[in-house]
Amino acid sequence: MRKVWELWTTAILNSLSNFLVLPAIRIAHRPPLRDGTMEFRVMFAIFGLISSSLYHFCEPLGIRVLNMNDGQWHRLDNVAAIMCFVNLFVYLSDFREEWHGEYLKYFMLGLTLILQESGPWELKNTLVPILIAACFPFLRYILARKKPDYDWRNFYLGWGLMGVAFVFFVNG
Repeated sequence: MRKVWELWTTAILNSLSNFLVLPAIRIAHRPPLRDGTMEFRVMFAIFGLISSSLYHFCEPLGIRVLNMNDGQWHRLDNVAAIMCFVNLFVYLSDFREEWHGEYLKYFMLGLTLILQESGPWELKNTLVPILIAACFPFLRYILARKKPDYDWRNFYLGWGLMGVAFVFFVNG
C-alpha cells in the first residue's frame, strides 16, 4: 500500500505536468489566420489541459471531482486529445473555404464523442477518428492537384517531435 503523501505527490505532479502545454496554447491564441478557427483549437487545448489534469489528479487518489471519477475524466481527456489531432489535420488541409474545415471539425467531434462513449478503452475508438482526419490533407491536395505550401523544415521537425512524443506515450 502506497503512503498517502506518495499518492498526493503523484496526483499533484502529474496534474501540474499538464501545464507544460501553456506555451503552445499561448502560441495558438494568436489572432486567427485566414481560417478564423482560433477559438475552436484554443478551446480544445484548454479543455484537454483541464480534463487531463483532473484525470491525473483523480486516478492515484481514487477521488471524484465534479462528481466524476478518473475513468470519466479519462474519457474526456481522450476526446480532447483526439480533437487536437483533428485540429492539426484540418489546419494542414489549408482549406480555402473556411466552412469546409468547420464542418469537418464538428462532424469529427460528434464521431469522436460517439466512439469514446461506446468504448473509451478500445484502441479502434481512438484511432478511427485520428486516421479519418489524417486523410483530410491528402484528399484536399489530391483534389486540388497541387503540392501543399508548407514550411517543410518545420513540418518534418514537428513530425519528428511527434514521433518522440509517441515513443514516450507508448512506454508510459
